[in-house]
Amino acid sequence: MPDLSHCLKEQDLGFLRIVAQLWGMDLSAPDARAFRSVLLRQMQTPALIREVVESLPEPSREALDSLASNEGWMPWSRFTREYGLIREVGPGRRDRDKPYLDPISATEHLWYRGLIGRDFLRREGELQECVYIPDEVLAALSPVRGSQPQPLGRPASPGETAAVFPVNDRILDHTCTLLAALRMSEPERSPALADWVVPVAVVQALLEALKLVTASGGLDPEAIRQF
Repeated sequence: MPDLSHCLKEQDLGFLRIVAQLWGMDLSAPDARAFRSVLLRQMQTPALIREVVESLPEPSREALDSLASNEGWMPWSRFTREYGLIREVGPGRRDRDKPYLDPISATEHLWYRGLIGRDFLRREGELQECVYIPDEVLAALSPVRGSQPQPLGRPASPGETAAVFPVNDRILDHTCTLLAALRMSEPERSPALADWVVPVAVVQALLEALKLVTASGGLDPEAIRQF
C-alpha cells in the first residue's frame, strides 16, 4: 500500500493542521511542505498510531478493520457504500464549517485523521479508485478483531493426550449395520457389537434422535431412505 507520505502529499496546510489537531499534536510550520515533514515524523510512531486507532468509535474501527482484513484496501465505491461518504467541500468551506468535528460517516471520520487514503491503484489487473490504509498504519494495527474463528472447547491437558484416536467415519458403518439388524427384527445379530468404539446404546439413541427409529424399535422407511 502507499505510505503516509503518499497519503498526505497532495493535502493543503489546512488539512494537515486538522490531522495534527485530531491526533492531539501541537505543531507549527511556515508552509505545507514543512508542516507535512514535521507531522509525518510524529505520525510514523507506532505507539501513537495505536493510541489514535484505539480511540476510534466502534463504527470507524469496524470500517478500518474491514479494510485491514482485505489486505488494507478496497474499491472506493464499495467502501463508501458500506461505510458512508465524505462531504466534498473546498478548503475555505472546510475550514469555516469544520466538518471533521461532526463527521457524517465512518469514512469521513477516518479521512480527516489521515488513517485512510484515496487514490487510483492497480489492483486485480486493472486501475481502480481505491481506499487504502497507509503502510505505517497497517503495520501498527493489532490483529483484526474477530477475523479468526475461535476454537470450541479448551486445549487438552497432558494427561488427556496420552492416547490419540484418529478421526474416522465408523459411526456411519454402525448406524447402517444397526438399521439393517433392526429391519430384520434381530438387533442382536449386529456383528461385533462388543467391539464397537461407539457403544450400541449410543448409536441407538442417535437413530432415535434423528427420528429414524422409535424408542420401541419401529422404523420410519422414508426417513431412513433419505438418511
